[in-house]
Amino acid sequence: MKSQVLKNLIYSTLIFLVNLTKIFILSLNLFINKRRKIESKTLLIVRTDRIGDYVLFRNFLEKIKISTKYKDYKITLIGNSDWIFLSKNLDKDYIDDFISINTKSFTFNFFYRLIKMREITSKGYEVVLNAVSSRDFIISDSIVKVLSSNKKIGFHTEAINSSIANLKKSNSFYSELISIPNDITFEFERNKNFYQKFLDIDLNNIKPKINLSDTKNPIILPKKYALLCIEAGHKSRIWNTKNFVEVASHIQKKFDYEIVLCGSSSKLSLRLAGDFKKNFEGRVYNFVGKTSIMELCYIVSSSSLILSNETSVPHIAVALSASNIFVISNGNQFGRFTPYPKKYSTSYNLILHPKIEKDLNFFYYLVHQNKKSSVLNINDISPEKVKVMIDKNLKLID
Repeated sequence: MKSQVLKNLIYSTLIFLVNLTKIFILSLNLFINKRRKIESKTLLIVRTDRIGDYVLFRNFLEKIKISTKYKDYKITLIGNSDWIFLSKNLDKDYIDDFISINTKSFTFNFFYRLIKMREITSKGYEVVLNAVSSRDFIISDSIVKVLSSNKKIGFHTEAINSSIANLKKSNSFYSELISIPNDITFEFERNKNFYQKFLDIDLNNIKPKINLSDTKNPIILPKKYALLCIEAGHKSRIWNTKNFVEVASHIQKKFDYEIVLCGSSSKLSLRLAGDFKKNFEGRVYNFVGKTSIMELCYIVSSSSLILSNETSVPHIAVALSASNIFVISNGNQFGRFTPYPKKYSTSYNLILHPKIEKDLNFFYYLVHQNKKSSVLNINDISPEKVKVMIDKNLKLID
């Protein structure tokens, strides 16, 4: 009985907070929604999702900049603070102005949101493009809502990051929504189809790519090393640290690779790194919480082998043409962000949950089933299975 009362209380509180958030956003929009003079030949691109999403989108910025439609436009990019510094280094030839947004503060901090909204709405733009493929009501859609613009364009998306009611409402914020065929599932392909329609040009030859040749490597690294990324955005995608320790020990003993850890400065990432070091008896270089995103790219590009949970690092690795990429996945958003089609990478090796491997013939069923997240236990994937796949691939290369 007490348990049910507690559940009802939690549910009521969540409903109250959701409604309060809606009221807050509407009130804030009314406060700052002042019509601005539209500056001609200006394009604002909104891309506020995560690092992996950015990597699968950034190569289209060049195509926008050199296109017949927008070659004379001044282009501004609103980007997530997690990756905006990387974009300023890699995309400076295609973007004229950058606006950085900390999405957590933008969602939960009233004063930060107010300041950012004032900055964003200080100008009017001829064209606004919401480049987030799974639009969200609280961040990207609410930004588009308050902007002064003659034309607002976005993805015609499903209710993945928004409720059906909020998605229906936010669709009215746009003058044009571009649809992607249902049979296109991989995220880069979805982006490619979107920008072909947006620019009215053929983009069939474009691939995910990051070029670091114009920048200097500030990190001193071992000559030959295996890079381990043991964190992820959600606990369901984090393989047990002891499993990583077992595989890392195997790699170091059999191939004489140094072991390098990478990760963010979050409490979770630091704790996982601590657990790894405590249980790992070999040599290890720990860069968790100690590198910038640019430095991370150098670490990825120079690695001899990458073993990672399903997170941003494998996307960066593919774009850098890194070798021997091994990704452990419970099927989260299977088909959309993993696996990589062979035409984009032959070095990407996906290690899937046993249940999914048995059901690979039902690919589209799996895509639908795991569209948001997977409930399969990632630790059902054994260290032995990972070791066998690594040994097999390195033997083929040797």
